[in-house]
Amino acid sequence: MDIAVFFTGFSLGLSLILAIGAQNAFVLKQGLNAITSLLCVQFVRYLTPL
Repeated sequence: MDIAVFFTGFSLGLSLILAIGAQNAFVLKQGLNAITSLLCVQFVRYLTPL
């Protein structure tokens, strides 16, 4: 594997993760853990104005 290809993919993946943001990452993690999505979204929505 070419090292330039590796670093290009790594930097692209890292930039996508950083662009998601902390709240959206939390919601995605809870969704993957099969936590009720609606409850999680309402919780994050409640905390957003703070």
